[in-house]
Amino acid sequence: MTIPYGWAKNPMILRIAEIKDNIPMTVVYGSRSWMDHTSGYSVKYLRPNSRVSVHVIKGAGHHVYADQKEAFNDIVKQVFQEVDEESYNMSSESS
Repeated sequence: MTIPYGWAKNPMILRIAEIKDNIPMTVVYGSRSWMDHTSGYSVKYLRPNSRVSVHVIKGAGHHVYADQKEAFNDIVKQVFQEVDEESYNMSSESS
């Protein structure tokens, strides 16, 4: 289980463009993770009409939430704030 490789049988990257454009995505990696960070940037490229954010947290491994919890929490709070603002703006426009 600790060998640094793995393969998905049906990788999400092959289906990512099928997700509706109005669904935002945030991808978080640790800079020292065994996972390849380029997949997050590929998602951004494959979804040009969507909001896709990619964050690489310096000094974190695969378990970003444990390795750099403050930085991880800051990103989560930022995403929540953006979603709240978008929801508010959408409800204001419909009024």
